[in-house]
Amino acid sequence: MKGTDAFGSRVVWKSPGVTVWHGRLDRPDCLADHLSVLSASETAQAQCYRSALEQRRFIVRRAFLRRVLSSAIGTDPASLDVIQDGRGKPCLPDGSIEFNLSSSGEDVLVAVSSSDPIGVDVETVVNDFDFTALLADHFTDKEALTVHEFGIQAFFAMWTLKEACSKASGIGLGCPLKAYDVSRIYESRSPSSVAAGTPLRLTAWTLDQIPGAAAAVAVLDRGQSRT
Repeated sequence: MKGTDAFGSRVVWKSPGVTVWHGRLDRPDCLADHLSVLSASETAQAQCYRSALEQRRFIVRRAFLRRVLSSAIGTDPASLDVIQDGRGKPCLPDGSIEFNLSSSGEDVLVAVSSSDPIGVDVETVVNDFDFTALLADHFTDKEALTVHEFGIQAFFAMWTLKEACSKASGIGLGCPLKAYDVSRIYESRSPSSVAAGTPLRLTAWTLDQIPGAAAAVAVLDRGQSRT
């Protein structure tokens, strides 16, 4: 993909209609190039960060998103008009493709779908993270048992699956994370259907190719409504 070598980019998932790109945010030597493709509003937003680390991550993250999208639709990354829909999810005005972005630490993922709403999530695995409250509030009994059996890796893997499903559905807080039982996906390590109420149904899967992080992607099944 043209213009993405500066991000150490690679495809971590590809299936019919869906591609997930992974990049790194620790590329300060290319900041001038990254800034050159940002919009005026994005540049202004970058200046609002007081931390140089977070400012750099924001700039590289948005530039990576623009490079991926420009490759997908064949246009100049600086000319893209990336807006937000009514729920705050980034989108293109013409809706020509569906996409989603997630970052954690120095890792960034951009998932692109040719037709169906998509969600992606990445989280740096913190081995001493206290997940007790999140487990009680957002995990089903089956998922909690899986976490107790397999440990911290299972927690982060299922958390990213749930977040990806929530983002793909477009409902966000309107559908609690407990509604997405993803224990079967974690245990099988293969794409599987997730039901979250009726008639909402998604397909989700884990991404295991990112050292030190858990990640997942979900797609709202074709023909399903976002509302």
